[in-house]
Amino acid sequence: MKKSITLVSLTLSLLIINCNSYAQEQDDVTVFRLKDVIKLAQEQSPSAMVAKLSYMSQYWGFKSYKAEYLPDVYFSGTLPSISKGVRKVETVEGDQYVNNSTESFNGTLSIRQKVGWTGGTFSISTSLNRSDNTYNDIKTRTYSGSPININYEQKLFGFNNFKWDKKIEPKKFEKAKKKYIETLEDISIQATNTFFNLLNADLQLTIAKKNHADYDTLYNVSKGRFQLGKISEADLLKIEIQKLQSENSLSDAKISYDDALFKFKSFLRISNVGNIHLVPPKEVFKLNVNIQKAVDLAKRNTSKALDLELNELNTEKALEQAKRERNPGVQLRASYGLSNSADILGDVYKDPIKSQGLSLGISVPLLDWGRKKGRYKIAEYIYQMDKTNQEQERIDFEQDVRLKVIKFSKLNDRLMIASKKNIIAEKSFELTQKRYMIGKIQDIRKLTEAQQEYDRAQNEYYNEIKNFWVQYFSLRKLTLYDFKKNKMIDVNFDKLQ
Repeated sequence: MKKSITLVSLTLSLLIINCNSYAQEQDDVTVFRLKDVIKLAQEQSPSAMVAKLSYMSQYWGFKSYKAEYLPDVYFSGTLPSISKGVRKVETVEGDQYVNNSTESFNGTLSIRQKVGWTGGTFSISTSLNRSDNTYNDIKTRTYSGSPININYEQKLFGFNNFKWDKKIEPKKFEKAKKKYIETLEDISIQATNTFFNLLNADLQLTIAKKNHADYDTLYNVSKGRFQLGKISEADLLKIEIQKLQSENSLSDAKISYDDALFKFKSFLRISNVGNIHLVPPKEVFKLNVNIQKAVDLAKRNTSKALDLELNELNTEKALEQAKRERNPGVQLRASYGLSNSADILGDVYKDPIKSQGLSLGISVPLLDWGRKKGRYKIAEYIYQMDKTNQEQERIDFEQDVRLKVIKFSKLNDRLMIASKKNIIAEKSFELTQKRYMIGKIQDIRKLTEAQQEYDRAQNEYYNEIKNFWVQYFSLRKLTLYDFKKNKMIDVNFDKLQ
């Protein structure tokens, strides 16, 4: 274990030195490590901004749901209502028409409260009215009102949506939290890909520069050896072709690096930085992840697990709703209040008259041709179908977790093999190059093959490092657990609000 980590660290150090050779040619260099790129991406990348906005919309949706169960306080009134016209008045002398004007003022203050466990609505209110009438210069004023009025409305045997909301809405909000954390891990994966894409482009540019310089030197050496008759003209032409190909490779590498650099800056939304130098992560660690632990964590922690729960609840809700709709429609209304009227405001509240009310309405279809039964049967079959699909989804989800853990456990071995191949290929190329330079190898193809093998080994090793970190963050996303630190991945959501 320690030997493999040392070997990988040595290879990383060599890669860092290679990349440093290009960075040292630049002025005004900004250094980025993988952890710096991930932190920056999680703070200001477009994906991070969208994730935050998505979470906040869910947050306020949950706040609105909770507010549904708090008392609503309303005021309604007319201040004032004025009407003027002609009014017919009966007198001993017969009907007479007189000018009449009316001014009325009224106000009602009410409090309503939903009762979640029954699905009913409780309300209490108080109201006051004032009416001023003027006709034939005679002005009268009357007050009326209801000091208190209590009402309760309740559907009997009906579907209680409040009860299901109480089960579903908290889980939806919890899912939004999990989804946000998973999105941050997704951003870590994107950042890792972007980081290593630029790092690889930087490596390819460094290799292309080195190869171009090497073939330029080889061509000059080969011209001297050709003049001495030690190599044929055909061998010299092959060297020249390799030199020209190295120039094309260098040009392509510069274009690829510029493209990767643009995507890197665009992803992180940075434009005011000079030259960029990336430092590969030196730390290489081995995680022994228990498969069953990972499955249990994924089933308990992730948004996918909550999604399965929500699907099941929604299916049960739809079935109960269809079942309840088969019952007769029964509406219960009960009220109790006090009311009075008087010419003086204070008298409205003296000895008010009691008023009570109770009504029980019922609506029963005598013949619906089986429509409600049909809707219930449809809901029942959908429920059974959804339960089957949900069970299969759970099985597939657990299997997906198992496979990803198994694949991740093999990454250290792959990384160690790629590290060995890279070191061996580098030594092989250096030896072949030296032997060619001193004339022990005449065939240029052996040198070309050694150089190509070294380039492939470097690319393979970089890809394995990239794959290690991508799979590491994928495992974190899959379980919302940091296996390296042995703790849950959490976010301070208060800072987002």
